[in-house]
Amino acid sequence: MMIEQRLIPDGSTGLNLTAFSPFTTTSTKPTAIQEDLYRRMQETLIRDNPKFKLPEILDIKIKNNPEDGKPYDKDGKYQKPTVIVTFSDGTIEKASASEEDTFSVEQGISICYTKKLLSMLTTDSGSKVYNKMIHNAMKLYESKQEEATNKEKEDRLAKERAERLAAKRAMRKAKLEAKKREQEISIQAEAYARALRMVNQDESK
Repeated sequence: MMIEQRLIPDGSTGLNLTAFSPFTTTSTKPTAIQEDLYRRMQETLIRDNPKFKLPEILDIKIKNNPEDGKPYDKDGKYQKPTVIVTFSDGTIEKASASEEDTFSVEQGISICYTKKLLSMLTTDSGSKVYNKMIHNAMKLYESKQEEATNKEKEDRLAKERAERLAAKRAMRKAKLEAKKREQEISIQAEAYARALRMVNQDESK
């Protein structure tokens, strides 16, 4: 089924190709270059996106369901709850929860469906691609968390250094002001003593 779209997006319903355009213009009328670009992009989208049929689920099973009340085997080993989804083409995808996870059938089905879609989009198994994607995403998340923690630590240390420096400057300023006051007092005392001597000398004449 071919999807009909407007050649030049104008805010109406349909695929908006404006966001893909590397050209900008202040005019509402597209340039010849933009028209050619839109046309080529539309042709590419129609050619590369044939009718896509979503995979249909044939059966859903739950292995080691926590509701059965038997999370451990006779040897004390944890039995991972697992959602097993069988699709209409015969492929099977699984999603297991570890002991630290909160088991969810809906989430398990979602993971299985994601794995199935990934297997349809790649030449590798859906589970392998999915696990790799999650692993890389978690590495990125942990890296960002570490960066945030390090930045927070650096900001805290910088603030502490600034506070120590400000305290030293304040102490130095206070010492200078105290010394200045002592000098002023000394000068005033010397002036008073000199004036007193002059008065005494005048009285002795």
